[in-house]
Amino acid sequence: MASYTANPHENPNATLIRRVETIDDSILSIAGGAGSNRGTGGMITKIHAAQIACSKGIDMAIILRGKPRSALRYDGGQRGRHPFYRREHQMIQLGKRAKVASRGLKIASTATKNNALLAIADALCDNMEMVISANQKDIAAARSSGISEAMIDRLTLTESRIRLWRTRCARW
Repeated sequence: MASYTANPHENPNATLIRRVETIDDSILSIAGGAGSNRGTGGMITKIHAAQIACSKGIDMAIILRGKPRSALRYDGGQRGRHPFYRREHQMIQLGKRAKVASRGLKIASTATKNNALLAIADALCDNMEMVISANQKDIAAARSSGISEAMIDRLTLTESRIRLWRTRCARW
């Protein structure tokens, strides 16, 4: 797949980007302008195509020119063999695993469920900086997609909210 940290024809230190979860300004700046004298699109056009495809729920691969076998290795995203994929794919897989896990939760005791909640709360506290940082990105995306401020408030994680939840879990 052909996304690099820089133009590999101009920069020998350019490295392959195997997976892009979010097309942001850094990816757009790497793409630059037209790629060759044979075409006017270059990588930027491919990145814009990836944005359109992913916004419609379609995974996308960019296949190396002159390496048609790389298309044969494309696996539909099952093992991450293409650089652009929609986040929803990951969420669907997570949902499927949660459904399987729910079967075990149905028969678990209240104490077991409470211990699981406490372990989750502890993990959130132990990884608070990372969790809040990821949440801030999600909140920014929610705002840009027009979600109401009331819903954004419910989705927003802060250190005090996480610690309060941890305290409440410990009381159960």
